[in-house]
Amino acid sequence: MPFAEGVGTKPAEYVAVTDGGKDALCIAYISLTNPDGGKHVWYGDTSKTCGHPSYHSLLKTGKIGASEKEGYDYQPACVWIDRDRSNGLLYQGLGMHIYDFEATEERAKMFTDDKNQMCGVAPRYRMVSTSPSFFSFLMWY
Repeated sequence: MPFAEGVGTKPAEYVAVTDGGKDALCIAYISLTNPDGGKHVWYGDTSKTCGHPSYHSLLKTGKIGASEKEGYDYQPACVWIDRDRSNGLLYQGLGMHIYDFEATEERAKMFTDDKNQMCGVAPRYRMVSTSPSFFSFLMWY
């Protein structure tokens, strides 16, 4: 069945993730591909930079560096979320404006000079410690 005109053609800007089950999730990265093929990524290193509990991840996201042959395998930090907190973890979810994590020199300098530009600005990036329902979790934007 074909899509209605315009449905599924707009790119997502905001991403929210929560754990819906009883098992905690370790999130090393979130990747998003828009309908037009544009790609965006957020790494768990953001949580580490912002002082949220993070852990070493064994996940390799690919080569970074001068070239595929000369680069090194990148292993981002991982942030844990746990909806029911049964594992003693504080955060139940996270959300971000994924476009604010596009890699540009200007943005890297801004975040390096003042990490509060990244960590203290919702809806740019936010960890959530309470969310009574998934619907209300999305409403903090």
